[in-house]
Amino acid sequence: MSVDSFIKTFQFSGAGGQPSEVDVDKIFEMLQSYPDSARLWNLCGDSIQLSDGDRYCPEDARKCYETAIQRSPNDPEAYESLGFWHDIENEFEPAAKYFRLAIQRTKSDVPRHGLARVLAQLGQKSEALLEIDQCLDQQSIDLKILRDEIENDLWYSG
Repeated sequence: MSVDSFIKTFQFSGAGGQPSEVDVDKIFEMLQSYPDSARLWNLCGDSIQLSDGDRYCPEDARKCYETAIQRSPNDPEAYESLGFWHDIENEFEPAAKYFRLAIQRTKSDVPRHGLARVLAQLGQKSEALLEIDQCLDQQSIDLKILRDEIENDLWYSG
């Protein structure tokens, strides 16, 4: 089975369609055949972060994203995922760094949303709003909500 067909047909088996540890195991099995696939490493990291078990820890997800970057240094997805990973860990400076690296590699607004949120968490409200202003889809509901949250200091706990 190719990486593309695996990813297209893969369905999570956990409660509510969330990844389970069994799903993570299946992805690791696939990685034995395709160890250079950044897409699989990203899927594995995302699945670990969202899985419902205790066998894998957040650090395992981080290692998957770092491996994805080693395999495909210009792929924005792993940088974006590392940004979210560091944000979840309340490591805002590294999160901002990885979101910026993702922004350099994609036209997607997703890493800009992440960077804006992190900047707001760091108390850099004006910089956060500047990032929002650079998003391509200014009509996005998610962007409008994020802008409102930042303007009302909902992300800053300083």
